[in-house]
Amino acid sequence: MHSFLEFIIFENAHEHVLEHVPEHVFAHEVDFNLSRPLSNKKNFTDPKIYTGNTNLNKRWYVYFSFRSPETGKLQRMKNIYGDANRYTTKSDRLAVLSRYRSRLLKLLRLGFNPFTDNLELFLEMKKKGFENVPLQKAEKLPKKETRRISNPELKEKKVNPESLIERAFQEVLDRKKKRVSDVTIKGYTYSVNQFIAFMKEQFPKTKSVDEINKRMAQKFLNTILETKSSRTYNNARTNLSAVMQDIVDNDLANSNPFLSVKKMKTKPEMHKTYSPEKLEKVFAWEKAHFMKCNLEAIRHAFISEEKKADLRKRLLAGFGQV
Repeated sequence: MHSFLEFIIFENAHEHVLEHVPEHVFAHEVDFNLSRPLSNKKNFTDPKIYTGNTNLNKRWYVYFSFRSPETGKLQRMKNIYGDANRYTTKSDRLAVLSRYRSRLLKLLRLGFNPFTDNLELFLEMKKKGFENVPLQKAEKLPKKETRRISNPELKEKKVNPESLIERAFQEVLDRKKKRVSDVTIKGYTYSVNQFIAFMKEQFPKTKSVDEINKRMAQKFLNTILETKSSRTYNNARTNLSAVMQDIVDNDLANSNPFLSVKKMKTKPEMHKTYSPEKLEKVFAWEKAHFMKCNLEAIRHAFISEEKKADLRKRLLAGFGQV
């Protein structure tokens, strides 16, 4: 299955063919598209590069929007990272992302659609003039990068410090304190602490928030359901979904896994009610002792703690006779 992303970052040999499309073929395709009647609605936006204000601690990527076949509206597509964030200089990252952007624009103009499998279109285009284009291997990283990756000690993915689970969640809580009530923050903090403890125990190798997936989220919520009610399950899901969405909005993760976890149905418990006979007795007692209760309440404000305790006993004894 050939994905739209693979044609852009060239993860295998077949997609790399597109990088070497003959200029006359590409010009013909563009002229052909331009000769068609222009639509009032453009199907895609020009790809752009996000650099996080040239901050190397943030993830850089190419982004664009494409018109959804379901809604007919422009929809933001998944960010394209490729290998760009493995480079440690601004110029290197920008060079890689510029190539991605150029390839993406070329593919979009040739008719590639991120909502479909583009293999048939690729094979059809290949028949038009790509038969003699030799297949080449995917681009290799500079030797310096290759040597670093081959080192067993450095095979583990380098995590952006801002994406560390504990740090990312704590920064969200700090931001939320200015926008929500103390009660809400208390609920967020409780759920976050539970989830962090769960991740350390069940998934100790997961360090970055962008590695948290639906399976992890569902497993955590299932542990809550083992000892708590479905209402507590839903509260934890809501709290963590709000926190995770803030992380997504700040470009530290691509998706919110808690949104895809379904809510549990809750069964509200009915409180026991008094029978009509008992209610009549309560009202009768209240009517007979109304004045006395009010006087006792006034006197209660001026008596000692010992007399207050005695008064409570006598009042309770009176209710017990009902």
